[in-house]
Amino acid sequence: MVRRSAIICSKHGSTGVRVAILNLALLFLQNASTAQDAVPSTEDPRSGPTTGLIEGQFLFDGNPPAVGLVEIPEGRFLRDGTLIRDPEYARFRELGIRDQTLLVNEDRGIRNVIVWISDKKIPAPEEWPENAEPPRPVVRFENGMFVPHVQAWWAKHSSIQVENPSVDMINVRWHATSPGSSEFNLAVLKNQPGVTGPVSATRMPSRLVSDVYNWVQPAIIFPCRHPWVAVTDEEGKFRIEHIPTGEWEFTFWHERCGLIKTSDWPTGRTTLKVSPESTPHTFRLHPDFAKQN
Repeated sequence: MVRRSAIICSKHGSTGVRVAILNLALLFLQNASTAQDAVPSTEDPRSGPTTGLIEGQFLFDGNPPAVGLVEIPEGRFLRDGTLIRDPEYARFRELGIRDQTLLVNEDRGIRNVIVWISDKKIPAPEEWPENAEPPRPVVRFENGMFVPHVQAWWAKHSSIQVENPSVDMINVRWHATSPGSSEFNLAVLKNQPGVTGPVSATRMPSRLVSDVYNWVQPAIIFPCRHPWVAVTDEEGKFRIEHIPTGEWEFTFWHERCGLIKTSDWPTGRTTLKVSPESTPHTFRLHPDFAKQN
């Protein structure tokens, strides 16, 4: 092959030399392109910027507290003090409705802690991450309580559905503490379909209450400005996915105390690192955390 190239160059002079060099250059570029295609890409074009997750567990650093019962009156009191007895109240008293404001399981997991990224530098996405859109929020008045007791979601879902399978009529009122937030006061008949109240993003969780049944413990709702928010489950665990990697400020909140302030988090906030592979965090709370308010 080398000898043939030499003959071509000799026969055709400078023109042959240029043709040979061009052929070699094209062969080199073709081999380089093939080698590059053979290397698998580590970047998923659908994922955009690198994302990670954060997960952890909140534990009660002491014996789990006893759970009491909600005090239910015999009926409604009029403005002049007259008691109007209500058979529904008697039915609810027979149920023995548990106090929902501090739930700790036998393994000391603390339920209903709200965790979210409060860092102002993190941008809210325009759309839900792939396969990550949750169902629209729903609150039900059932057996003398709001279910679920605590929920949080991205306020891209700008309404909450209210259901009442339990009593003839109940009013459900929400007034957010954040300036400019929406509010509602709905009268919901038994099994009335399609009742929704408008919501908008708030800076802190707030309470959804009933004035008709004013002894009912409020539901805690938190429409957040982004999707990186979670509520701990019955084991005190939480998990937030699809977070841009980096170090972000997180806030911890519980209805008994508001912001959970400890010696490590004097403001109820701390900075955590988010990476593609997360090591679960364990947060132990002194029993006095629930006495801050």
